[in-house]
Amino acid sequence: VTSSSAELMWNAYEMAVSYALKVSTTPLTSPSTQTGNVFDQTVYFKPYALTGLTPSTDYYFYVSSDCGGGEQSGWSAAGEFHTQCPAVSLPYTQTFETGTDFNSCWIRQFVAMGSWETTPNATTYTPQLTTTAHQSAQGVSLYAYYDSDGLDQRTVKSWVATPALNTTTLTDKQVSFWMYCNDVRAKIHIGVMADPYDDSSFEEIAETHVSSASLWEEVILPLNTVTNASAKHIALMV
Repeated sequence: VTSSSAELMWNAYEMAVSYALKVSTTPLTSPSTQTGNVFDQTVYFKPYALTGLTPSTDYYFYVSSDCGGGEQSGWSAAGEFHTQCPAVSLPYTQTFETGTDFNSCWIRQFVAMGSWETTPNATTYTPQLTTTAHQSAQGVSLYAYYDSDGLDQRTVKSWVATPALNTTTLTDKQVSFWMYCNDVRAKIHIGVMADPYDDSSFEEIAETHVSSASLWEEVILPLNTVTNASAKHIALMV
């Protein structure tokens, strides 16, 4: 997903002749009879690259397979995605100190690995606003988890990433932020990402931790060692 495009993918009968694809900015209660107000056509391959989208907008898409011989599948449940914000100009500041919602232009993700006694859910592990604040009423909480019983390991890492930054290079820039943790052993990893939804694109610049528990400390980090020229997002990961 970018600010103006998305690659749509779905599971289907592999011998399908074609697919009816509908994309809308509002959910469709009956895709078989309603029209997609963004896209409503027959396509012949998947994934399908959808372009010309509006930045920072919610979209819903629905698929039905033409299996040939007059056989048409039912319509899928809605696939959902949110286009990214347009690139922001520098200098750029985000405090997260006010408001009741996470800034929609920031990307927040988590990855869970290993086996679990309970299934991780996004509400628990996705970065959230918290009442622990540096100046005003709130801040952003990043959650990491690790457990090993000798036979198995269970891990969660989470991260927040800025909107794409409107710059040709990050090597002459720096990032600064305030961090807080109740355990001095906990580390935060600062880096850049080409794809803020894919943790494999994370290029680490440095890792750091607080020197004193439960106290706010400022971190200022030059980005002069960035090697991935296509990375336009600064990310904080735990």
